[in-house]
Amino acid sequence: MRILTLVVLTLSPCTFLCADSLFSGTVTDSLGTPIAGSIVSIHWDSAGSTVGLRSNVGIKKDITIQTGAHGGFSLMLPPGFYDVFVSSM
Repeated sequence: MRILTLVVLTLSPCTFLCADSLFSGTVTDSLGTPIAGSIVSIHWDSAGSTVGLRSNVGIKKDITIQTGAHGGFSLMLPPGFYDVFVSSM
């Protein structure tokens, strides 16, 4: 069994100023080896507004993407409070 680690998650500095921001990362195992074909699921959590997030626009439906050959992924997201789940065989 491999343990998954989401190593790099970045949100551009304009997260609270822009309509959408780049959300990207790399999925690796416990040794730091990238895992291609991992499934990354993003779920908007409306509770973000209860913890002080001024703009919790979010997404209407969950997004599921697959990592590329080097374990990386990226997509544009509106400002919001999100839950991120990663899975792989």
